[in-house]
Amino acid sequence: MNNFDINKVEEINITLNTILGLSITSNDIINQNIQLLANYQTKNKETKKRFDRLSDQLLALSNAITSTTINAQKQVEEVVNTYYKNK
Repeated sequence: MNNFDINKVEEINITLNTILGLSITSNDIINQNIQLLANYQTKNKETKKRFDRLSDQLLALSNAITSTTINAQKQVEEVVNTYYKNK
């Protein structure tokens, strides 16, 4: 790891923090507004099912982005810790 640049790792961590913040914000927006989809009044059962499915998919996607970003941050921390132990 001769070309290891700790500054680049810090830049990556800053980017991950930004992604995490955006993900948490989108998750909050989805959670706050999910009732609009869940309570959408329609006589068409197929449309209601589609709205329910969309709600579930939006929540799952938002949660997956948050979890993935947190995992990536942990991986960055492990790399940094290993770097300083071996330095």
